[in-house]
Amino acid sequence: MSRKGPPDVQVLDMHGMRLQEAEDVFLKILGEVRMKRGFKRVQFITGQGAIQTRFKQLSSENDLECTVQLGNAGVLIVHFE
Repeated sequence: MSRKGPPDVQVLDMHGMRLQEAEDVFLKILGEVRMKRGFKRVQFITGQGAIQTRFKQLSSENDLECTVQLGNAGVLIVHFE
């Protein structure tokens, strides 16, 4: 699930996860950041389907910035700052 990325960015591969499992991961990271632990930016490898759509919704609901990675529409970068 976790891949190596830049030191300030966590990279998580959501392929193979069900929507609820992926959402649980997102919310866990959000909770850790709010408790001053965890990464400030996370690259979620989601593909372009339901998980990415839900992560965009969760980002919006929690006033988080998210962007699709330039050149790879299947990667969503969420800024937990």
